[in-house]
Amino acid sequence: MNSLFKIMLGGFLAVASTCLVAGSTTDMSKDWTCTTNASSATTDADKAADDKLANTKDSATSSFS
Repeated sequence: MNSLFKIMLGGFLAVASTCLVAGSTTDMSKDWTCTTNASSATTDADKAADDKLANTKDSATSSFS
């Protein structure tokens, strides 16, 4: 009986902590700057696109659509 209580309590805590974390959301309309240090751009067009992303603030929705 004691182990059943521990399992139920652990399950409740897991569900409760998931609900608390899931309550926060990321605002995709805010300004974001996208950068990478792992770019393998070799063409001038790809390098220009990387540079544009690194120096332009835009919403995440617009940047990744």
